[in-house]
Amino acid sequence: MVEVGTLAQEHRALVALYGQVQARCSAQLREQAWRIDHLEAEVMRLRAAVIVQQTALAMAREDRRVLEAALPGLPRRMELSRRIEALVERVQVLLRERSHGPWVVVDRPGPG
Repeated sequence: MVEVGTLAQEHRALVALYGQVQARCSAQLREQAWRIDHLEAEVMRLRAAVIVQQTALAMAREDRRVLEAALPGLPRRMELSRRIEALVERVQVLLRERSHGPWVVVDRPGPG
C-alpha cells in the first residue's frame, strides 16, 4: 500500500514540474507573438515599398508614352542614335589600332 505522504510528495513534484512547463510554454508563446508582430510589420514595410516602386514605374511608363505620342518617330530616332554611338566607338577603336600599328616606310622618288 502507498502511503499518503508519498503520494502528496509526488503530487507536489508533478505540480511543480507542470508549473515549469507552463512557464516555458508561456515564454515561448510570448516570443512567438513578438516575432509574428515584427514579421507582420516587415511585411507591411515591404508591401509599401513595392507599391511605391510600382507607382513610380507606372508613372515613368505613362510619361514615356506621352513623350512618344508627342514626338512621332522618337523610338526610331533613339535607335539610330544608339547605332551611331556604337559606330563612332568602333571607328575610334579602329583609328587607335591604326595609329598604334607598325610603321611602314615608303620610299618616295626624289624630284626629277
